[in-house]
Formats: sequence, structure tokens, C-alpha cells
Amino acid sequence: APETGEFTVHAIPIVNADNTSICTGNITILSPLFGGTWSSSNPSIATVSSTGLVSAVSPGNVTFTFTQNITGCMSSPLELVVK
Repeated sequence: APETGEFTVHAIPIVNADNTSICTGNITILSPLFGGTWSSSNPSIATVSSTGLVSAVSPGNVTFTFTQNITGCMSSPLELVVK
């Protein structure tokens, strides 16, 4: 028999970028700015700080994800093109 009881369903974090395409050497901001941890799929293309500040390092496509501290839920990937 299936288990019954209470459980909580959390929504995935909503993420946004000021820009979806930037030039090498430039910066952009991702949001949210706090409440979790940002990660870059390829830091050799672009890095991201804990406050969502992205620094474009070299040309290519990179994705960023945000993991919410309270729920542990991860955002959908947010893609950025570095030119």
C-alpha cells in the first residue's frame, strides 16, 4: 500500500539575467542575488559569484544554475552566450 502523510512541495527557483549575451571581459548580473548558491557549467567561459555577478572569460556557451539554501531545490539552467 502506498504511504500516506504530509509532505511539502517546493517550487523551483525562478532565475533571470540582465543579458543573455555578453562580450568577453564584460560582466552581467543574475538574480536572485541571495538565498542560495550559483554555479557555472564552464568557469573557463564565465564565472559566477555567490551574489550572481557573472564575469565573461572566453567565447562560448555556458549555463548557470541556482540552488536555494532553504529548500535545496535547483533552478532550470539559464544559458548565456559569451562572444
